[in-house]
Amino acid sequence: MNLPVANREHKTHEAAGFGEWVQLFVKKFYLYKKYFILGYSNKPKSIVMSEMNPTYHEFFSQWSHLGYSVEQIEADLQDKGFIKEKVDEIIQLYKKHRSAAKSTRGFICMVIGALVGFTSCMFTLLDIFPEMREFNMVGLTSIAIGLVVLGCYYVFE
Repeated sequence: MNLPVANREHKTHEAAGFGEWVQLFVKKFYLYKKYFILGYSNKPKSIVMSEMNPTYHEFFSQWSHLGYSVEQIEADLQDKGFIKEKVDEIIQLYKKHRSAAKSTRGFICMVIGALVGFTSCMFTLLDIFPEMREFNMVGLTSIAIGLVVLGCYYVFE
């Protein structure tokens, strides 16, 4: 059985057999899997992650925990010896970090709300607990809607 195989010198050539064709396929697969399957890229995944220094992440968690305002953060960085341009850059990264954290929290709330709503729907349709029908229809649905709206607030804020 002769199968056509791509070659750089010639347009095509015939593989000696199925085993050679499989070997060529596996070699090409392993060569390209990091690009197509694993999503490997030389470009950074995010502007924030490519510019963020691990010490900045420690600063971010400390400022979030202490609830610092932008002015307090600026004063803290200037006390630590950062120049004005670097302070502005770190503050921009901190704002992006906070925004990403709020968006993540919002998506988690929306997913939990959707799952509670789906559970409420299934409990109501299957009538598993007949004595809790009203709670399943009204209570769980209200909780689900509240969680989804809260998640939308965090995402779109």
